Amino acid sequence: MGSLKALQEWCRIQCEHYNDVEVKDMSTSFRNGLAFCAIIHRYRPELIDFGSLSKENVYDNNRLAFEVAETQLGIPALLDPEDMVSMKVPDRLSIITYVSQYYNFFNNKSQANLPSMKRLSSVGLNEPAQKRPPTPLEDKVVESESQPEETGVEAASAVKRSTLSSTCAACQKHVHLVQRFLVDGKLYHRNCFRCTECHSTLLPGSYKSGSNSGALVCTHHLARQALANQNGRPDLSKRPPLAAESVRIGRSPVPHTSPSEREHAKTPSPVRQTNETDTPTTDTPTDSNK
Repeated sequence: MGSLKALQEWCRIQCEHYNDVEVKDMSTSFRNGLAFCAIIHRYRPELIDFGSLSKENVYDNNRLAFEVAETQLGIPALLDPEDMVSMKVPDRLSIITYVSQYYNFFNNKSQANLPSMKRLSSVGLNEPAQKRPPTPLEDKVVESESQPEETGVEAASAVKRSTLSSTCAACQKHVHLVQRFLVDGKLYHRNCFRCTECHSTLLPGSYKSGSNSGALVCTHHLARQALANQNGRPDLSKRPPLAAESVRIGRSPVPHTSPSEREHAKTPSPVRQTNETDTPTTDTPTDSNK
């Protein structure tokens, strides 16, 4: 959807003429579950007998909508019927996220073949709406698109069921409706979606998975870790040559020699000893008076 107002307006239009359903916001208007059921019935009336529903049965209405949407349409249940009953004001972000899937599913299908629904009276829904038979052109569209679309829905549904359950991806504990935080297809507690290094709240796209299971690290600390790992390893390419290092500290370069060669170099040669012995020494002049 382009905006939140557009999504709310779409829901309002789908639910108009349904008894006890009036979409005024994206929270309390969906609490009793009738709005979810109305949207499904609007496009797939054979899946839900809307006339048998009552606004007093909050749990049953939500459970019916969530199960039908997941099993028949491949839309994963991001909400719990128990949470809808216990909370007077459902979590607005969770409702928006969940209803957006309804919009994407029905809107994409309706572009090729929008079923013609029987206009519902404001008195009641004693008779389910009837669908008109598809035209030959629509049959071709359905035949060409149904198989890959169905396969894609099944594959996406299998992935989403494993990630978009009621379990936090970080702590592996149950996530209640008010605590839910959905990011990149994974569900977290709001308090769990933090950097394990600085404990600051993360933003979508500004983190990576840490080394430990379920650990999340912000990009700032990822850069610091990478720099620390790089500094921890010696870079031999930056080390100066041996000769240059010797000149820098004021010594002549010493070639590599074996231990026997170094021992031989320490022993004075006989020629040097002979020369030192034969060299005449200059005596200091003596006093002639002595």
